[in-house]
Amino acid sequence: MQPTVSYLSTAADDRHATRLVIAPDGVGKLAIGSNRDVRTRPIGRFEARIPSRLAEQLGHLVSGAAFAQSQSQSALVPDESYRRIQVALPDGSKIDKIVGEEMATPRPFGEAERTLGEAIEYLIRSPVAALAMGTATLPPRVRQGEAAEIELQLVNVGRLPYRIAAPDRWGQEGATCELSAIRSDIPLAELGMQDQHFAQLDGGGLVAASPRITRPTIQLAPGAQVRVVFKQIIDWQIGANTVELALSVTAEGEDG
Repeated sequence: MQPTVSYLSTAADDRHATRLVIAPDGVGKLAIGSNRDVRTRPIGRFEARIPSRLAEQLGHLVSGAAFAQSQSQSALVPDESYRRIQVALPDGSKIDKIVGEEMATPRPFGEAERTLGEAIEYLIRSPVAALAMGTATLPPRVRQGEAAEIELQLVNVGRLPYRIAAPDRWGQEGATCELSAIRSDIPLAELGMQDQHFAQLDGGGLVAASPRITRPTIQLAPGAQVRVVFKQIIDWQIGANTVELALSVTAEGEDG
């Protein structure tokens, strides 16, 4: 009989963890809270039975003496990112290993984590309730003080419908979308406050949406797509900037 293996990582985002549980029968349940580490991934819930090869390999790695005897970080400082593997063995015993920023990754932990990474890549192909975001247009060059159009596309890539806050209410309830920019033509050590910029994309800057917004929330059926366009004044100093868009959104299923 295989063990139950749980994995938690805040490496991508300390507010929205990635959580994975693989049951003894090989069924994996994955929740991706943030895709800052792999930005092509959707976020949400995923579920499937992983290949027996992976389940057996993982069970062998976490049940061995090397993993049980490997080092674990005893304490974490506030806001320290960490990864955690917990194992419930068939005999009822439990193993708990934590690796934060203060220690090098022990080899047995790293080996198990690589197999868990393979399981995650497999499970991503089986979304239950998941959201993907892309930018259709992000102008490569803008004159200082002009308004730039920023277009986002949101897609329900899962098999369940859910609701999210309509874009004209972003920043008020249920969702925030932040644009950040940092000068990329200045050495990091020389950057000052004037070289970093932050702005909210919200209802005040919304200029178009398709389908048209008629309610406080948007119902996203499986495969449904929403296109939204914002205008944002770019009043930055002249130079090259690396721009990031970060959307944090709460989704509500039909069961509430």
